[in-house]
Amino acid sequence: ITGAGILLLAFAMLILTRIRPELDGGIFTYAREGFGELIGFCSAWGYWLCAVIANVSYLVIVFSALSFFTDTPELRLFGD
Repeated sequence: ITGAGILLLAFAMLILTRIRPELDGGIFTYAREGFGELIGFCSAWGYWLCAVIANVSYLVIVFSALSFFTDTPELRLFGD
């Protein structure tokens, strides 16, 4: 399901770049041109916030995987 959503988003961006090639700012620019300053601002902040949350979740996954290999009392990365 996620892969289909990513493909749809990629195709939407492809179509937008072919329709308006002079715009080169990404999601913010397309939202601002289509819906106004407020929606452009909200879409940029929403995109940024989701990216930060996703990157933090990647770190949690990496440290969880590392704790599988180093889960001894001498090498404990996290608390009990």
